[in-house]
Amino acid sequence: MVTLDYLRQKDFYKVNALLYDTVIDKYKLISNHDEGFQIDFIEEENIDYTNYEEFKFYNKKLDKILKSIQNIKSIDLNKKLDEGFIDLKSNTKTLLDKLTINSSNIHNYRSEVTKVEKTIFKSGLLHDFGKLQMEISDLKRNLPKLSTPKIIESFKVSKDMSASYEEEIRTDSPKEFKRPPIVNGFVFPIHIIDNSCVLYTGRILGPLMGHGTKEEWSFDGVKWKKKDSWITWNS
Repeated sequence: MVTLDYLRQKDFYKVNALLYDTVIDKYKLISNHDEGFQIDFIEEENIDYTNYEEFKFYNKKLDKILKSIQNIKSIDLNKKLDEGFIDLKSNTKTLLDKLTINSSNIHNYRSEVTKVEKTIFKSGLLHDFGKLQMEISDLKRNLPKLSTPKIIESFKVSKDMSASYEEEIRTDSPKEFKRPPIVNGFVFPIHIIDNSCVLYTGRILGPLMGHGTKEEWSFDGVKWKKKDSWITWNS
């Protein structure tokens, strides 16, 4: 195991110390775990995708998305909803105000409710939203396949800042980072481009108690902030 102070002396840690320290400090349930925590540092091959063939079609894809959005906006949904509710309210009041409600009234009421339902839900709106979702999804469906990151360095860190033992988890060669490990710890990028990055956290609170997240972080010129996160594993 190593201490966090020992790790902070590493050159690769110093380069992105503000990010690493911010994340470690934010997740104290991880960094203060009695059994310590693991930190893996990953490196992703920096490939130039500028001439990726599919990007030539992106302007056309955006044109299709804009057309679908305009079709949806042309449906006066507010009016349909307002008129639909007025009809529902009126027909419901007519039914409930009757001194005696017979089967004919029920048939008539069901028919009127069905008319409102068709007006709202069979207006093409649901179809248009489904089409729009597919078109937006297409922007990411055919993105270039990214290279698998490699785990460059791996450490088991003690929460005891006064500990003197120093031992790195070494491997003969970098391992592929195919999925976040189910451990209490962090996976940090060793190189950061354009003031944004993806990292991973894992929290194990007890046996079969914990979860991991994939997170997007960005630097605003002063500090690092988390933009978004997704659950990657649960136990």
